[in-house]
Amino acid sequence: MYRILASLAAACNDRFTTLELPAAIRIDPGRRLLVLPRYDGDDLAARWSETDGGARLPAALAGTIAAILADLAGIDTTPVTDDPVLSAIGGLVFDHAAALTRSAGIARRLTGAGLLSGEDCARAGRLLAYRQHTPMIVNNGDFYPRNLIIRPGGRIVIVDWETWNPGSPFHTIDHPENVAAVFYVHMWGNPAWQAAYRAALSGRFAFSPASFAKGVVIAALELASMWLNGTDRRLAAIQASVIAGTLARTPDR
Repeated sequence: MYRILASLAAACNDRFTTLELPAAIRIDPGRRLLVLPRYDGDDLAARWSETDGGARLPAALAGTIAAILADLAGIDTTPVTDDPVLSAIGGLVFDHAAALTRSAGIARRLTGAGLLSGEDCARAGRLLAYRQHTPMIVNNGDFYPRNLIIRPGGRIVIVDWETWNPGSPFHTIDHPENVAAVFYVHMWGNPAWQAAYRAALSGRFAFSPASFAKGVVIAALELASMWLNGTDRRLAAIQASVIAGTLARTPDR
């Protein structure tokens, strides 16, 4: 997988408008890591934290993030999906049935913990059953502010391509609305940014409101579960409120 990702930089960077894929220095088989060069620039990890939900990031950046997703959508996924070894790895590519089972289970757990109402749990189940039909894209499996560096020339590098593992809830090949939603739910503390982001996404992608809402619910459920496991009930409750708000704005299915 890392060898394929390492080849993408040379093949794709010249035709991207915003994205810069990192060029691997080498692959370390002992540590099973893709070793990247050092990239100087505006590391968004310094301006974003879980506790403020992206309150310090400017709304003008929302359009740039949408442009990165459009660049990712231009990468051919067949080197991964047609590879006889990679295509057999469970969880590398988004699977509707597996996601439905996992996400519905988390929703029930949040309901049992008193963070999600029974009605919202049922509505989430109906939304999660909605099938997405957009062509899937390549991503690093953890598309959120902490993994982006804005270089002096304006290009943005995505780092941390080692995130994926067999138990990961996010996927290297996924629907663009699901990838976009991971960034969206991490920006819970900046509603103006979220609104600008949704507007920018609608100008570049044709996924439906229900399809994006499903992505948001999947991502928010994962974050809520993570924080509940980490005993930070406040942050888990925030993501539960993101779910409830998304369901309230989405026609019931």
